[in-house]
Amino acid sequence: MDAARELNGPTRKTVNGGNYINYFIAPAPVKDGRRVSTAKAFLSPIKDRKNLYVMKNTRADAVLMDGNRAIGVRVTLKEGQTINVKVSKEVILSAGSIASPKLLMLSGIGPKQHLHEVEIPNVVDLPVGKNLHNHFGWLGLYLAYQNKTATPPSPTYNLDEAYQYLVHKQGILGTNGGFAFIGAARVNDSNSKYADMQFFHTHYKRGDVDKVDKVSKIFNVNDDIKHEIMKIVKEADVIMPMPSLLKSKSTGELRLRNKDPAVPVKIYGNSFSEQDVEMMLKTVHFFKKMLKTKAFVREGVRLHHLYIPD
Repeated sequence: MDAARELNGPTRKTVNGGNYINYFIAPAPVKDGRRVSTAKAFLSPIKDRKNLYVMKNTRADAVLMDGNRAIGVRVTLKEGQTINVKVSKEVILSAGSIASPKLLMLSGIGPKQHLHEVEIPNVVDLPVGKNLHNHFGWLGLYLAYQNKTATPPSPTYNLDEAYQYLVHKQGILGTNGGFAFIGAARVNDSNSKYADMQFFHTHYKRGDVDKVDKVSKIFNVNDDIKHEIMKIVKEADVIMPMPSLLKSKSTGELRLRNKDPAVPVKIYGNSFSEQDVEMMLKTVHFFKKMLKTKAFVREGVRLHHLYIPD
């Protein structure tokens, strides 16, 4: 935080304030020390409302159309039975960036030629699924330093944290964990009001090679890179700031495999356009500036170079 203040001024106290640049502690959905899902936070308190009916373990298969008007939804229940649910007012489609366009295309709303290929009658010819933008990240930056006050992780660390969480409702399991400390920066246009890059941070305590192994599996890091990271972590504390591109120029698309709602779509990310790669590489210069701050110099933070065989 001190280094961020030196570079960009005051850190952010709220995510939704007037300042969109610099570091902040991300808010978490936590109640009474326990992490909660969106459903638990917002649906559980109103579950007894007469105007709310929730169907669990149910898959939406298509929007029912009467000409160009949505009149309901076709769903498949847990037991496999398919039913039509009619509406008296409107259908609100809120299934996310992948399932929403999938549902539209299954309902006949999408590219005419593609829907013809999967034998779905076209209701409205629209470029549905043609504008997929992803926030891909890069695991190429590692900041190492000697934390003189830190102690190596205890062999019972995971059990201790589970105990703190389950018994006392405290500890890291009741937070956003590795995604609690977030930075937002302008690496391309210094005059922009908004950030074009966001940083998520993972902290490895010196000696915590077990965490390196777990995180590497999550992000599908190959063994050569994983072992290089382990070498650093055996000698020093390491911060891995993962840059994530906020305004990707790469445009992907998704397509149906067939007209079966149970079958996953094909996703073509088309990531890593030349412009996006250049943007990612500019994050190196951002952290080189941070290395020169008094806060980083005081702690002896250095950018570690990984040896990666050809």
